[in-house]
Amino acid sequence: MITNRCRICSRVSSTLKDFYFHHVGGVGDCLGTSERTDEATDRVAQINAIGPACRCELVRMSEFSPCPVRNIERLDRAVFNPIHIDKQGRLKPSLFTHAFAKGCSIQRGCLATTEELVAFFTKMLRDQVGWTWYGVVTASGEGIRAITVDDSKSRGMCLYDTALRENPAHAEIAMSSTPSLQFDEPELRKHLTDAFGGGKIVRPKEYRGGAVLDAMPADLRSRIAV
Repeated sequence: MITNRCRICSRVSSTLKDFYFHHVGGVGDCLGTSERTDEATDRVAQINAIGPACRCELVRMSEFSPCPVRNIERLDRAVFNPIHIDKQGRLKPSLFTHAFAKGCSIQRGCLATTEELVAFFTKMLRDQVGWTWYGVVTASGEGIRAITVDDSKSRGMCLYDTALRENPAHAEIAMSSTPSLQFDEPELRKHLTDAFGGGKIVRPKEYRGGAVLDAMPADLRSRIAV
């Protein structure tokens, strides 16, 4: 169950931030840009153009989201085989590739119910017939926001609350507008892997005490690596 604290998520505070950000701060329409670029291959670049240096983190990026992603939140990235797993059972660098162009999807642990997660994994497995759910990797909002560029304090990665109607716990990791030419994607992917527990995979039977695994449809159980 989602606690009231997670559901409420300081809606009043978020509303005030939205007003200040858009009408006082003079920054572009983050929510509108997020909605318009949902399928765009250059989504990250378009968001950075109207909200540079992770400024769009300050406001809700979806009408279905209760509030921006907080530092204290646990964030889960789903891992599927074979797209994310090599022949030795290790994570591929491709796990975070979308963070540089389309936005890298994650789940907000505080907000996601077991039912919503079951629906999410069920849809993924039905849509991607050759995939197996291998597990998740987990990070904190604070850990992702601590990723910096070179030796400076410039942010490397942003966190956006891009909730979907059918998946209100959905969020995204996206490269900020600040990384320098000397700080390339492989290095940033390494930092993301470190933030997500050094690539430690939580298997389905361990994830949320096995509650999601236990509730998955029977016909998909053979496609879950317990």
